[in-house]
Amino acid sequence: MASEDEYGSNTARPMRLATIYLMLADGIVQTADALSQATGAGKRTIYRDIERLRAAGLSIEGTPRYGYTLGEVPELAPLFLTRSQRAALVAVAPSALKVRLRAL
Repeated sequence: MASEDEYGSNTARPMRLATIYLMLADGIVQTADALSQATGAGKRTIYRDIERLRAAGLSIEGTPRYGYTLGEVPELAPLFLTRSQRAALVAVAPSALKVRLRAL
């Protein structure tokens, strides 16, 4: 059986999804490697997270070989998140911005 680290921690998932969302929302194509480095998750976890975000209704364009970007930024707050996940999104936003600023 696979370890929790191999598939990503369930407690870290909301923060990881928020970081991926924020990185994709800036309109720059992000590779799975870049998303993996920013979140500390493996590339396979990133691929699954991209599919989770797509299943939740986000318009994510791209493929594993090309990279990903957010096709259309939703005008409403992400409604697919639970209250605790929304709180995690608000908590992680400053650190995700720091990651983005360091990349510049």
